[in-house]
Amino acid sequence: MNDIPFRVVELENLVSNHSKEEASSNALLKDKELQVSSLMKELDGLKDILSKKDEVISQLHSLFSLIYERGLGKKIDSEPHDRDSLEKAMSQIMQSIASKEDAYEKLQNDNKAIHKEILLCQKELEAEKSKVTDLEELRIKEKTGADEKIATLTRKLSSEEKEHAEKMQALRDELTAECEALKDKITAMEEAGEKQVEDRLLLLETRYQLELSDREKVFEKEKEDWNRKSRGLEVALAAKDEEKVWFIFLVISRVMY
Repeated sequence: MNDIPFRVVELENLVSNHSKEEASSNALLKDKELQVSSLMKELDGLKDILSKKDEVISQLHSLFSLIYERGLGKKIDSEPHDRDSLEKAMSQIMQSIASKEDAYEKLQNDNKAIHKEILLCQKELEAEKSKVTDLEELRIKEKTGADEKIATLTRKLSSEEKEHAEKMQALRDELTAECEALKDKITAMEEAGEKQVEDRLLLLETRYQLELSDREKVFEKEKEDWNRKSRGLEVALAAKDEEKVWFIFLVISRVMY
């Protein structure tokens, strides 16, 4: 596909060159046609002069010399004085004319071949131009479709960005409000917590005092019991023998522990 523009330019150059060659050939053909036409006219005039035979030989010579010079490109070496010489010269002129006609026919054939090749190149060029046109139309169509898609996506993206920004702002506002409420709640909890701590400390202190008082009472009671048992032991020691004393001591020890 990328070689098509290069091929189109190449074909256009080829057509231009063939057109120039055709124009040159046409100009040459036209010039030859004029020469042949002029020679034919002069030959016709020569034939008319020959019909008058000898009385016009002198007049014919000048004209014949001109024809001969134009036909062969050179002058007559000698002046024809009789009909045979004149006919021989005319034969040479006719041969020259026939040769020029052959060259003219060949030139026409070459021109036809060139013209045919030009037509083929023009057809190929038109086909390539048609392909280029189709490709350009397809490219424009695809570009238009892509531009429309881009525009649609751009509008959609802009709308989504706006919607997202609004949602984010609403979320920020909501979070800000929640943060403020949480701060207030934390402050209230801290204030309430300080009061609770104070109350708990006071309660613990009261419980400690009560437990301490209870322990002191128990200790005093145990102390009294021990003193009482000690006094009983002293009495038993005084009244019993050593074996009974030890038995009582063991019993007291078990009771104590």
